[in-house]
Amino acid sequence: MYDSLRLAAGGGLNGSLEKVEQAKNTFSLAIGIGGTGFSALSALKQNVYERIKQDNYARRDIEAPEYERIQFLQIDSDQQSGSAFNTSEFFYIGAEDILKLLAGTKAKNEPQFKWLNKNTSIDTARQGAGGVRQIGKLLLQGQASRLKEKISGIIRNGIKDLKENFTVNIYIMAGIGGGTGSGCFIDVCYIVRQALADLGHDGDAFISGFFFLPDVNLASDNFPQLDVYKNMVKENGYAALQELDYLMGIPENRGRYKQQYGPQFTIDMEVSPVTQNLCHLISTTAIDGTVRRNGYNYVMHATAEYILNYLVEAKANSQNNQLDASVTIQGLLPNLGTLVGGTIKDYGVNYKYSIIGASCATTPYQQIGTYLATKTLETVKYMKEAVPQKSDVETFCTRTGFTYEALYGGVNEKVLPLSIDPERYDVKQLKSADLGKIYPPLYEKCEKWMANSDGIIRKNIATLQRELDSYDPIEAPDTVLGKVFKELVRIIEDSNLGIYFAAGIMKGMGNRGAQNHNLDSVLQGIQAEVTHKRDEAQRQQRHRETMLDEAQEILKNSREGWRSGIKQKKANYLEEVRVYYQNKMNIAMYNKMLDMLAVIKRNLEELNRNYFKKYVRIFDELFATFEDNAEFFASHGTTDKYYTWSIVDIASIEESLNGIVEEHVTRDETGNHIAPYLVREMNLMMLRNQGSWLDEKEEKINYLFSQFIQEQFKGAMKKTMKEFLQEKFDADGQNLVNDIAEGIIYDELVRRAAANFHVDSTVFQITNPAYTVPFYVLSVPQNETDIITAADQCRKNHNLQMGISQTVLCDRMFMQKFYAGIPLYAYKDLKDYEKKYTTNQQNRPGIHLFEDEEGTDWRKLPSPLPATYTAPGYETPQSVKEILAVLEEARSYGLVQDDKNKNTADIYLSDIKMDEEKFKIEKNATLKALADLADEMETYKAQCEKNRTPFMELKSNGINYDTSIKDEFARRPDVIEKVRAELDAWKALEAKMQEIKDEMQSKREAGDVRGEFIRSLLHGIIRTERSNFKFDFEKRGLTETILVKDEDGRFARYDKIPVYRAFLAFKEMDEEQREQIKEKTQKASNDITDEMYAQTKEFQDFYMGMYKDYMNTAKGEIDCDEITEFLDNLADSLKSFIENNK
Repeated sequence: MYDSLRLAAGGGLNGSLEKVEQAKNTFSLAIGIGGTGFSALSALKQNVYERIKQDNYARRDIEAPEYERIQFLQIDSDQQSGSAFNTSEFFYIGAEDILKLLAGTKAKNEPQFKWLNKNTSIDTARQGAGGVRQIGKLLLQGQASRLKEKISGIIRNGIKDLKENFTVNIYIMAGIGGGTGSGCFIDVCYIVRQALADLGHDGDAFISGFFFLPDVNLASDNFPQLDVYKNMVKENGYAALQELDYLMGIPENRGRYKQQYGPQFTIDMEVSPVTQNLCHLISTTAIDGTVRRNGYNYVMHATAEYILNYLVEAKANSQNNQLDASVTIQGLLPNLGTLVGGTIKDYGVNYKYSIIGASCATTPYQQIGTYLATKTLETVKYMKEAVPQKSDVETFCTRTGFTYEALYGGVNEKVLPLSIDPERYDVKQLKSADLGKIYPPLYEKCEKWMANSDGIIRKNIATLQRELDSYDPIEAPDTVLGKVFKELVRIIEDSNLGIYFAAGIMKGMGNRGAQNHNLDSVLQGIQAEVTHKRDEAQRQQRHRETMLDEAQEILKNSREGWRSGIKQKKANYLEEVRVYYQNKMNIAMYNKMLDMLAVIKRNLEELNRNYFKKYVRIFDELFATFEDNAEFFASHGTTDKYYTWSIVDIASIEESLNGIVEEHVTRDETGNHIAPYLVREMNLMMLRNQGSWLDEKEEKINYLFSQFIQEQFKGAMKKTMKEFLQEKFDADGQNLVNDIAEGIIYDELVRRAAANFHVDSTVFQITNPAYTVPFYVLSVPQNETDIITAADQCRKNHNLQMGISQTVLCDRMFMQKFYAGIPLYAYKDLKDYEKKYTTNQQNRPGIHLFEDEEGTDWRKLPSPLPATYTAPGYETPQSVKEILAVLEEARSYGLVQDDKNKNTADIYLSDIKMDEEKFKIEKNATLKALADLADEMETYKAQCEKNRTPFMELKSNGINYDTSIKDEFARRPDVIEKVRAELDAWKALEAKMQEIKDEMQSKREAGDVRGEFIRSLLHGIIRTERSNFKFDFEKRGLTETILVKDEDGRFARYDKIPVYRAFLAFKEMDEEQREQIKEKTQKASNDITDEMYAQTKEFQDFYMGMYKDYMNTAKGEIDCDEITEFLDNLADSLKSFIENNK
């Protein structure tokens, strides 16, 4: 059945054959991706073919429609999708063996495939992406260069003859819940951008995205209703929305989309995949919560209607001769930017999505035409019962010369029999030939006759078996096929016979099990008779050879003389020669005739297959289609698609329509109802318009049959829309205008055009004009003054943002509704998708397009929900909490500085870098060196703080400054990464500064201990006896002399520098002992005696005598610097003590 003609499928007869002009100076390319994209693109193409004038409009009845300025391209991994499109309109990206492709790609490990998760897998090697998004991307990746060239070529060819300041509109349609569409749509958007950039038109082209949400997939009749598939679609959809939301904000995010497509080209852009405010999200649930009946088909056709409105030429308003800006994309966008900027925004997220709705009020031309067509086909259905009998076939064959006798005669036309004159050949000459040989001159004569006859037969056969040059019976040649075709056409034109009778005669050509009496059976009979005669001649030929040899032998052995009978023997011999050659010629002729019959059989089969079978199949489909329509009318079905509805009920005019068809009905001699006029006219329609149906394209058949019904029933389809409305409201003048404005346009068209998007009204008040303002574009029939006036009145009365366009389509008023500035969190199903995604993400490698752990990894993208989003049962993801912690830390470092007066938070970045080499702490660095390094770092830190530059301004667009800034920050992953890197650099610098401080403290502490040890030596508390160092430890009234030395020998390697070894041991002494040494030294410093001075002087002399040896020994130690520093400090201290206490 033809769905475009079925009312139950949303089709019907083309009510108005008038078509609209294409948009002027505009090139449009519509691209469908994957299965859902295929459905949307098919619906759009059907609408374009039905409603928009093609380039070859004047020859539309015989040629396929051509649209040089409107092009279609279907991209798919399923080859079956190509059946609905021309070869040039289908781009196949599938692979014969996906498993092999996947394994090979992983093994190569090439840079352009870094995005591919090594764990991505698919269950099948067959066509399609298997619901795996990365598989869809992988399939596209290998064809990306060809695709870019394909798109570039389409655009280049489409704009080549346009005038200056032309418009390029690209429409990209895909489902985001599957594998192919969801896996490819982002790449395709950017490949389109690259193609436009290569052509120099990226900046002035409009790229519209129409992305179907997961619930659209779930509403499809073909979708498997199993939880595993439902969840897969939801998870894919959520991942796709994450990526889309990130990319739609990429300009202000300071990010870039980067993808290498082999050596051919690389995309590196910081623009969104589609034009801002032209990213349309489509659901099967309306904003008021209404679930669309037959939702999948509904949104496909509603989207097609919406796009169609921008493909047609917009007419100026007849009242002011001005074109409403919003009826074109380029006119609509500036208004959108202004209005979206002035709406309330509760959260700091992307308000860059658009949602659409459509409704259409029609006059019942389509229903009237469909009803008349239904009744017409009911009336002429009896012609299917016309079956030819054997006598009919025999008469047909006699008339067309399709008999053995006629064909035999045609093959042998102008072929003369072999004639041998006995007087020309002397007996002696004949006898001179060897036995089994023929006298040469006689042989040459016979062979020449054979050759001439063969040439004539070949020429005759070439004529008889000639194919048809066309299906025009007037031009059909006088050949077997030509005569057959002419006679079949005559039968078709006979109102008492028709196509089914003609097809019955042909039936059997190429069909098994067909009726017994037809051209096929006749041809088989002819072939059998020729074969029999050929076989008989072949059997006779062996006998003829024997008879010829015997006659020659008799002739050769005969004596000459009048009584020898030599003359008769000569005559007998020559007759045998003639009969031999004649029989030989017959064998060759029959063989050629069999070859000819085989060719004729093939030609008849081809004629039947390419013409009569198609002819019958079309009628069969028409009968089946309109039988379905008859059931639809009988059940009082409605043709309303919710967005398309009739202003008049067809049931109210059925009786009058029946009467119109019955005017053509009469009775035959047996009393049966017949309609010979309609039978003849329908067949003449087909015969005169073969170019419109031979390719069996549904849209052309629809147009042809619609044209026929309109032509036959002109009187029933002349009424204007205004006349229908006058009858409906029983009004005229201003009253009619008021009724149209309120009863049709506002109450019906506006209401029915509810946008297809499942809105969560608890978090987004879409009906509140402070949050979003709908745009409308209303198309009305041109020259219908009252309707145009009513449209303008409705716009003013209800303060609608509505453009009004006038069109030549006289049977409809079409309303499209458009909301811009919609955030993703307004989508009611998003939370459910996020829950499914979060639960199963780890088990679904390949769900994101980029999953490179060492590079771009979109698994880390933020949730499309606001960071500060709250709702009953909703828990903020841990990843969001971590991001908000980064924001607070950045504030503490001064990287984010709030200015609530301006409603902004400025992000500052610097060139700070933790240079490990520059700020390296040298081993055994002195306290002074460490202090210098600390000063240098402080200076560097201050300089970095001073040189911070504004990187980005986060603007609070929400009601609450704090939550808005958090949302704005959290949705910018590229900015977050830069802030994190900046924080890491500051932390690294601070950590290094702290490390220096700790080292300095350690040095100071080490210096204090050293000072204690040296002072105890100077004041004699620790006594020296050559290499031994002792002190008297008093405890509980007892004095114990303790040797200052490492008992375990840990510092034995310093044995040659005993004073340093004693110092190390001193550091390890018991705290109580060191504290007593410290107290005694303090007391001794207040009362320096001569004895103390003498002992110290003696130690100085000894020490300075060993100083050089100690220093040389220190050079061999790894802690040389520390040892020499100690030795120098001790020497300086001894010198100072002696000089100060002389």
